[in-house]
Amino acid sequence: MRLRLAVCLLAILFMCVGSVEATDTRFADDLKLFRSDFFEVDNSYSAEAKQQAGKLLDAMEKNAATLTAAEFELGLAQIVALADNGHTLALVPRWTKEFNRLPLSFLIADDKLYVADAPEHRSQEGSEVVSLGGHSFAQLEQAWSKYQGGEPGWRREFIYFFIESPELLHTAGLIDSPVAVSLELKDAQGKTATLSVTARRDLEPLQGREAYLPPARAVVLARSKDGKHASPLYLQDPAEAFHYEPMNEGKVAYIRLRMTSDSPSQKIKPFLEATTKALKKQKPTGIVLDMRHNSGGDLNTTRSFMQSLPKIVGENGHVVAIASGRTFSAAISSIGYLKQAGGDQVSIVGEPVGDRLEFWAEGSLVQLPTSGAAFLYATERHNYNTGCPEDDCHGSIQRHPIRVESLMPDQAVPLTWEAFAAGRDPMLEAALKLLG
Repeated sequence: MRLRLAVCLLAILFMCVGSVEATDTRFADDLKLFRSDFFEVDNSYSAEAKQQAGKLLDAMEKNAATLTAAEFELGLAQIVALADNGHTLALVPRWTKEFNRLPLSFLIADDKLYVADAPEHRSQEGSEVVSLGGHSFAQLEQAWSKYQGGEPGWRREFIYFFIESPELLHTAGLIDSPVAVSLELKDAQGKTATLSVTARRDLEPLQGREAYLPPARAVVLARSKDGKHASPLYLQDPAEAFHYEPMNEGKVAYIRLRMTSDSPSQKIKPFLEATTKALKKQKPTGIVLDMRHNSGGDLNTTRSFMQSLPKIVGENGHVVAIASGRTFSAAISSIGYLKQAGGDQVSIVGEPVGDRLEFWAEGSLVQLPTSGAAFLYATERHNYNTGCPEDDCHGSIQRHPIRVESLMPDQAVPLTWEAFAAGRDPMLEAALKLLG
C-alpha cells in the first residue's frame, strides 16, 4: 500500500512538473517565433519605435511563464501597434474564440457607439452608449490606439473585438471585473438607463477567413437580420462581393466592390470584364463606385478598369467614389489610379480612407503555433504622393506609379445611426446629388 501510494505521489509530482514546464514554455516558444518571423522581418517601424517595441518584447520574454493568455495577446498587440502602420496588424477577430464576449453587438456611427443588436436586451437596441465601464467612446478609442496603429477609421474596424470582451478590458486595466461590464445608455428620446451585461463563452466565434478579416460591422448586422428589415443597396446581398446596377434610367451606373481579388463565390476579372462591356453599352454620364467596404486584395486586378472609367463617362461625365475607413490597401490603390486618371472628373464622398498615402505593405501572415495568435507584417513601401521612386517600393507601384495630392473626401458624409436604422444611405444620396 505504501509503495503504491509513493508511486501515485511520484506520478502526481511528475504530472505537476510537466504542467509547470508546459506553462513555462507555452508562450516562450511563441515569443521566440514572433521575434524571428515577425519583429525582425517587418520594415515599417521607425528606429525609435523599433527600439521601444524591442524593450517590450524583451520584457515579455523575461516574464513569459507568468503571462495570462489575455496579457500575452494584448502585449504582442501593443508591440505591433508601435509600428503605426495599418498593414502591420494583430489579427484580433480571432479573439472571439479565445476570450469571453458580451451577448450583444455595437456599431460605430456619427462618432458615437450604439447598441446595434442585443437579443437579450431588445429594448436597448438603438441606444447610444454614453459610457462603457465608466469610459466614454473617445476614451475607449484612445485606449485601443495602444493596441493598434494606423489611421482612426481603420482602427475602428477592429475595436469591437476589444470593447466587447470584459476579459480583455479588465486585462487592459479599464474595468474591475473580467466577466461583466456596466453600460450607461441613452435612447433616442434622451432617456438614460444603466445596463449591466455579463459576458459569455458559448457564443459562436468567427470562423474561417472571417476570423482574420471579417466583413464591415454594418454588413455583419445586415446579414444577421436575414432580410427582416429593408436594407440600402450597399448592404444588400452580404455574400455578394461585386455588384453592377444601372440607375436613374441608365444615366448612372452603380458599381460595388467589396474586395479587389476573388471572393469565395465570385471571380473579379470576369466581373470587371462584363461590367466594362455593360458600361460601354449603357453609356452612362455618371458612375458611382462604392468602395466603402473594400479592404483590398490585389491592386493589379483593378488598375486598368479604374483608369478606364473617366473615359467611359466622357469628358463631360463624372465618377464619384464612395470611401470609408474600411477602404484599405489595394482599394486605396484603386481609387488612386482612378483619381490620377480622371483628375477633376473624379470626386470622393464619405469618410477618409483607412490608411495614409505612404504606408508599408506586401508582407505575409505569421501565426504562432501554440497560442494561435496571428499577425501581418509589412516589407515594401507604397507612396502615392510621389509615385514611390525609392528602392524599397513595391514593384507594381514602381512600374505603375500613383501620384495624387490627396484622397480625402471632397464631401464628408459620415454614417449616422439614424440613417442606418432607417435603411437610408446618405453616401449614395450625396454621390447621386453630385452627379446632378
